[in-house]
Amino acid sequence: MSDDQVRAAELIVGSVVFIAYLVSSLKQGIKLNLSSGLSCFLTGVGIVAGPLLLWGAINPVAAEKNIKPEHFIISGIAILWVNIEGAMPFFKKK
Repeated sequence: MSDDQVRAAELIVGSVVFIAYLVSSLKQGIKLNLSSGLSCFLTGVGIVAGPLLLWGAINPVAAEKNIKPEHFIISGIAILWVNIEGAMPFFKKK
């Protein structure tokens, strides 16, 4: 996956989570907050970045940089988990 493809995926997923935040907030009558919106967008970016870090654990390029695969696995799982948990409330119906 090229850098441009990764950036496009991050932009798309980040925008989807941000739009879910907007719709959820407007439906509930909650005042929109710039910091919450930005956090939602970055959550979407993290949903893309987490699996890429997991992929880095088995990617031979990572081995050339003397980075242990365990570090990629742990960081990838952590980023993916935290960002999915952060995005879930926006997709739940209330």
